[in-house]
Amino acid sequence: GLDIPNTLTNTNDASAQRVLGIVNRVLDAALNSYAWQELQKQVIFRADTNQNAYNEKTGGLALAVLAPDFGLALTPQIYEMGSSTPVRYLTPDEYTRMLVLGTGAADKYFTVMGGELVFLPKLESTGWKGVLRYRSKFGALAADGTPKRAFEKDDDTTPLDAELLILGGVYRFKQEMGYDYADAQQDYEKCLAGLKARNTYAPILRGADPDAPQLRVNLPDTGAGA
Repeated sequence: GLDIPNTLTNTNDASAQRVLGIVNRVLDAALNSYAWQELQKQVIFRADTNQNAYNEKTGGLALAVLAPDFGLALTPQIYEMGSSTPVRYLTPDEYTRMLVLGTGAADKYFTVMGGELVFLPKLESTGWKGVLRYRSKFGALAADGTPKRAFEKDDDTTPLDAELLILGGVYRFKQEMGYDYADAQQDYEKCLAGLKARNTYAPILRGADPDAPQLRVNLPDTGAGA
């Protein structure tokens, strides 16, 4: 068995570290299973004012500068300010193909590659302005509300559904300890399916990773917030 620790903060206890590892793997699994509304954000950027993000060689914008918590591109296009033509998402393979074949005069595309938003035609650092919707990769919250990548302290919380994480913890604990986990897995998957079903409008979304599965999510009319 595994002793359940009283605290996960500032301890080198093997049981505590193992439980913390299970909890964070459950958080990652829940985070990556859906484009949760609670974690949707948007960033408005300009090529001429984000000079610290702009890579003159590639014409790309570094996501680590634009959106340090970027996890997944949520929409199949970037919206360019003042233009009715969307900047459409391509997988890296599609982007490479279009780079060779060329694009139409009015066509604009982007992909996520090498930690950058990369554009066709190449983005020039002169006044271009756009909006990117994305899902944050920070699924935990510190006690003061600061988003963070993983649980580290006893008073950390999450904007995700608590029941889902508890059921996921039971499921993953039994699985890793070699116990029969079939019922626990079923309970977790039922809860996950129920949470997804609450989204009545769910367009297909494109991920930053071309190998990632297509996701569906409810996009509220009021927007995801900044």
